[in-house]
Amino acid sequence: MTDCQPLERARRRLAQRRREVHINVQVPGWGDDLIARFEPRDDHAREAIASWHSGAGVDATADMVAAAVTRLYARDADGKLVALVDPVSGVQLCFDGRLGPALGVPYCTTPRAAVMLVFSEGEPATIDVAGLNEFAASIQRWHRTNAQP
Repeated sequence: MTDCQPLERARRRLAQRRREVHINVQVPGWGDDLIARFEPRDDHAREAIASWHSGAGVDATADMVAAAVTRLYARDADGKLVALVDPVSGVQLCFDGRLGPALGVPYCTTPRAAVMLVFSEGEPATIDVAGLNEFAASIQRWHRTNAQP
């Protein structure tokens, strides 16, 4: 019988390293009112980040951002991160079907629509494509240099 303790410790350490690898970035146009945390949480997110390119189109870019962003925050008056929480479920918000209704836009119920909502501006609303692309590019740059396999 082999000793599995070293292997089990290695598995736990890998899981810990994956949890520790993240970055918080202000969403363009929102300042301290909306800060996104992205991290390589699963194979789907890692693949979406790795395969994205700047000419991918708005839908593909929004999908990648939704896959990569795991939590949304704001900064309080003391500069501390405060989790944005869905008032109905109590779950921390990310780019998913809860974000639109939490922001008062009940028809915005998909991850892609949530990203588009956050990156929209003006009336009638238009998507800030340049801001969305730069945000996505920053995710990918960070992922290439910091993400664990």
